[in-house]
Amino acid sequence: MARCIAHRGGAGYAPENTLAAIERTLTSGSTTWIEVDLHRTRDGHLVVAHDMNVLRTTDHAARRPESAPAVIADLELAELRELDAGGWFDPAYAGERIPTLSEVLELDGIALMLELKDAERYPGIEKDLARQLRASQSEIRPAEIMVWSFDVAPLRRMHRHAPEYPLGMLARRIEAATFEPHLPILTFGGVWPELRAIDVQEARALGLPIAAATLNSVDRMTSAVDLGADIVITDYPDVFSSLTDKSWPMPGENAAWFDREHPPVRQSAADGDALQIRVATPDTVDGFPWCLRGHDGARLDIVAAGHDDLPGTWAVVDAPRRPAAQGPTTLALHDVDGTLLDLTEY
Repeated sequence: MARCIAHRGGAGYAPENTLAAIERTLTSGSTTWIEVDLHRTRDGHLVVAHDMNVLRTTDHAARRPESAPAVIADLELAELRELDAGGWFDPAYAGERIPTLSEVLELDGIALMLELKDAERYPGIEKDLARQLRASQSEIRPAEIMVWSFDVAPLRRMHRHAPEYPLGMLARRIEAATFEPHLPILTFGGVWPELRAIDVQEARALGLPIAAATLNSVDRMTSAVDLGADIVITDYPDVFSSLTDKSWPMPGENAAWFDREHPPVRQSAADGDALQIRVATPDTVDGFPWCLRGHDGARLDIVAAGHDDLPGTWAVVDAPRRPAAQGPTTLALHDVDGTLLDLTEY
């Protein structure tokens, strides 16, 4: 069975790239492999965050003047520590902070896939990373850490500074990746709208295991495994684990929440585009007891029941949509306790 890696720490259940998300994934037992993204602060600390700025995943806009720096490279660690990196996801996570790599390395039973983000913005970050990994008191073995990038240059530098750590190349397609004979790329990771058999064949021809990202529906996970993917990267690692051990009902098995025969569609209206979602539940919005989330984990507001001629339809305004090149957009339905009820993509 393919290995599962929790994308951004397991971003489907807790604010992405936080200790809360990582610890929840590790506690669930669904996987020990955690993917996180690395940036560097102005005073030289390696921190875990996806975007180069903190606007999307913290309360920076509410806390600081509009003119205040928001780019991680322009902020010191103490300034980052003042920001709330959890409340945007759910009030229960208010006060969660952007973690340092050191804090993540201290967690027990963890294996890490570290993605170097915007490495050219941080001259020498590979040397900093190598030094920190070697100096860490963590019991993580080098084989349990992999360094990834969409750019071959930081991988080349990482190998020069710390050849003991495995490397992975990320690309949209394998033909877009750069491979060098002396650089031991051990895994190819692709971000596909849809994984194809030819993608697996091309990776196999190069002797590379293949990782498929980011898969957030049972159908896409199953398809990737059937095609021969060695690694599945997902925001919902426990959903992937349920494919093999049936430890809990997979989304849709215990309740047909999302209507699979009528996938979500966007419709234009005078007041803006609305996402129409067909569900097999009462179409009233009053007292709505569930939480609907998009692909970035952001909570979506159900603004109204849908059209009268489409019973069981919810309308969501300004629902985020991933770029087409990155694949389908995720919709996840949780109950008030955060339990996942159903998961789909459109």
